[in-house]
Amino acid sequence: MPVVIVRPSIVVSSYREPAPGWIDSLAAAGAFVHAVGAGMSSHMQGIPNIAFDVIPVDYVSNAILVATALQANRDEFQIVHSCSTDRNALRIKDLFIEAVKFARLQPFDNQWYTPTVVFHPKGKMYDVSLINCSCRTTFPTLWPHSTTV
Repeated sequence: MPVVIVRPSIVVSSYREPAPGWIDSLAAAGAFVHAVGAGMSSHMQGIPNIAFDVIPVDYVSNAILVATALQANRDEFQIVHSCSTDRNALRIKDLFIEAVKFARLQPFDNQWYTPTVVFHPKGKMYDVSLINCSCRTTFPTLWPHSTTV
């Protein structure tokens, strides 16, 4: 029986099809990108230059179609990995730089504040606080190891 399993890394919005940036879910990295793009969150704890293995949803769809076609006349079980690997790795900082650029060019209808992101690679994030009943998530901005995008 021909069986193929396609295992993508972190699936993000489309590169080209059906439209650049299209996504139907806020799962995985989509939630973080949406929060930054909408101006709801501007602070991230993490190392900005670390590789972030993401793959656009249209690439995954194409990989599924090709893997299925290639497996149709085979009897063995096969696993196909759909990921960017370290040859074409995206840094997490670059993902958010592009998200901020896009959100500034095409603002969300419900955008809270101008999109920006600050990375805090070291230390502990403080507790979330609500300011002026706006329900905007805020964090301290005075960090010695911050990188602003």
